[in-house]
Amino acid sequence: MDIDYIREFVVLVQTGSFMKAAEKLFICQSSLSKHIKVLENELGLPLFDRTTRKVTLTDFGNHFLEFANKITQLQNEYHSLAYNTFQMQQNTVTIGSIPVMPQYGITDVILRFKKEHGGITLKLLEGDTLELRELLKAGKIDLAFLRSCGESEDEFFRIRYSDDKLVAVIPSSNPLSQLKSISLSQLRSEDLLMLQKGTMLYDLCVKVCRQEGFEPRVAYTSHRAENAIDLVEKGMGIALIMEKLVSSANRSNIAIVEVEPLICTEVCLCYIKEKELSPAAKHFIRHVAMMGSKNPNHASGDILPSSPK
Repeated sequence: MDIDYIREFVVLVQTGSFMKAAEKLFICQSSLSKHIKVLENELGLPLFDRTTRKVTLTDFGNHFLEFANKITQLQNEYHSLAYNTFQMQQNTVTIGSIPVMPQYGITDVILRFKKEHGGITLKLLEGDTLELRELLKAGKIDLAFLRSCGESEDEFFRIRYSDDKLVAVIPSSNPLSQLKSISLSQLRSEDLLMLQKGTMLYDLCVKVCRQEGFEPRVAYTSHRAENAIDLVEKGMGIALIMEKLVSSANRSNIAIVEVEPLICTEVCLCYIKEKELSPAAKHFIRHVAMMGSKNPNHASGDILPSSPK
C-alpha cells in the first residue's frame, strides 16, 4: 500500500474537494481519483459515498480516516527526522588525528576553524596513523591528520601540513649524548625505548634499524612519548622518537641527538579521492591550506587540490 496515497486521502477529506486537493498536492484530478480508487481496491471497501456530488465519507472511510491521520503524522515525523539528520551530517566533519596535535599545531588549526565557522560541528578522534588509515578507507571518518614516510597510497589525497625527523633521546650520563649526530648502527647494543608496538612509528624504527643491519633491543614501549622521555632521563635506555615530540620537553638530563641516516616524516591532512565530501569538509580542507603558510611547523610546497570532491 502506497503511503503517499493515504496522505492524499487525508488531504482530500480536509479540503472536501477533488479540485482543491489536487491543487494542494500538485497533481491532476484524474491522478488523484485513480490513487483513491487504487487505495479502495487494496482495502477492499469504498472510502467515499459516490451517490452524492459532495466528498462524503462512508462509515468505513470515517474509521479509516483515524488510522490515515496517524500514518500521515508518522510519515511527516520520519521525513523531518531524515531531513534534519541529513542537514546535521552536512554540517558535521569527523576528523581523525595522530595524538600529538599540539606539537604540530593541529589544535591551533581546529580552534581557529571553530571561531570562523561556528555553525559547523567538528568531531575529533585520536588514533595511530595505521588505525586512522583504515577508518578513512571504511568511511568512518571524513579527514585525518596522518603521519607519512613518503609512501604513496593511490586512494588518498594528501595535503602536507608539517614535517619532522627521527632523533635519539639519550641520557646525559651516556657518552653518546656528547655527539652531534649518531649512526643508527651505534645503537645496536643499546636498550631502546619506542612507541607502542603496532604503531606507524614503531614499525618505522624497527625497519630502519634492520636496514642498518641489526635487530633493535626494544626494552620498553609506550603509547605516550612523555613516558619514554621520562625513562630516558632516569637512565633506562635511549628513545627513538620524532624531534617535535621531544623538543618541547623541559628536561635537563637528556640530549637530543640527530640520527644518521636522516629519517623524515610528514604530517598530512588526508582524505579518500573517490569520496564525495560535504561542503563543511571542503571548508576545513581549504582552511588547513590557508592556515598552513602561517604555521611555523608547516611544510613548504603544499598545494590544495583545485576541486576536492
